[in-house]
Amino acid sequence: MAIEGVVTTSVLGDALTRIREDVDKHFDLLLPVPDDARARLFQAMRHAAIGGGKRLRPLLLVATAGMFGVERDAAVRTGCAVEAIHAYSLIHDDLPCMDDDAMRHGRPTVHLAFDEATAVLAGDALHALAFDILVSPQVTSDPFVRCELVLTLAKASGMDGMAGGTLVVTYAASPFARPIRNLMLLATPVDFNHMDLFQTWADRRYFDVDLLIRELELIPPEIMLGAFDLARPANRPAGRATLWNNMWNDDFVKSYRMFDRWAAETLPIPGAYFGTLVKRLMWENALVAGTLEVCGETVDLGRIDAAILNVVARHDHVVAHEATAPLMTMTSSTDREEIIAKGGHVSLVAGPAALKRLWPLVDQWLAPRSV
Repeated sequence: MAIEGVVTTSVLGDALTRIREDVDKHFDLLLPVPDDARARLFQAMRHAAIGGGKRLRPLLLVATAGMFGVERDAAVRTGCAVEAIHAYSLIHDDLPCMDDDAMRHGRPTVHLAFDEATAVLAGDALHALAFDILVSPQVTSDPFVRCELVLTLAKASGMDGMAGGTLVVTYAASPFARPIRNLMLLATPVDFNHMDLFQTWADRRYFDVDLLIRELELIPPEIMLGAFDLARPANRPAGRATLWNNMWNDDFVKSYRMFDRWAAETLPIPGAYFGTLVKRLMWENALVAGTLEVCGETVDLGRIDAAILNVVARHDHVVAHEATAPLMTMTSSTDREEIIAKGGHVSLVAGPAALKRLWPLVDQWLAPRSV
């Protein structure tokens, strides 16, 4: 067993060394420093993208692609797109208005090595570079595959999950928000004091969130899914039992697989964002307390004056009705409506019942406000 362990470690170490060299070489070719006014921007992008990080993402991508016969160079290029997204997210996470970090991978963070404005632009440019890489024929000659790659990365790097609605509320309540006409929110937590189970699991006396972030950097989907499973531990076994009883019903199996895949598509969460979510929202309830700040400016729910539709599930075990209440009491909107629909956190919006119960009501609310 000891010999196997040494061999495995050696193989993994060699693979990591090779992928680091390949990714750095590709970024070196992708980001040549021009002899013009853009030089400083390119230098900042290179500072963030080259010579740092474990490169586990491109390693896993290249290994998986190899199983399906994809050429290594094409897979490495695709891995560089993923790393460009990762580098951009770290630049923005490190900014003073976010995590305010001074060091990243043993070097000064981009906003300290250069300046804040350059850091923001470098992050934005790396985000754009990721999709520029994926649409290149050097990744694949098949334009449909390139479109799928772009769509997949866009979904994976975008705003998703339970926190999406909370982020929308935070934006709408910030002084930076552009005019918003309608604000439709589905099971959106605002008052985190009423996220009872999550408050228990995130109790600061026992939960060392900083340790978790230091060890993982990215919070894996399994942790988030595990939290939801703990909230209703019998759900998954019951679902599997129902599937077993309907194994010969092709329509049921197809529907089950589609729904189960959708429900399980939870993405990794950047550590700095997760830390902010736990500390500022869960522990301090800063959104309701009026102490949440974005880029030095206070987020005030009273700034929200758009028409609001607050959609809540009657049997939601994740977001209680009380957690959404400030949308109806602390905002300045004169056009506020609430729908309390039958169902749980997921069945509120998905499945045949939602098509009959919820979405016709949403259509009735949205139609006169969108013309």
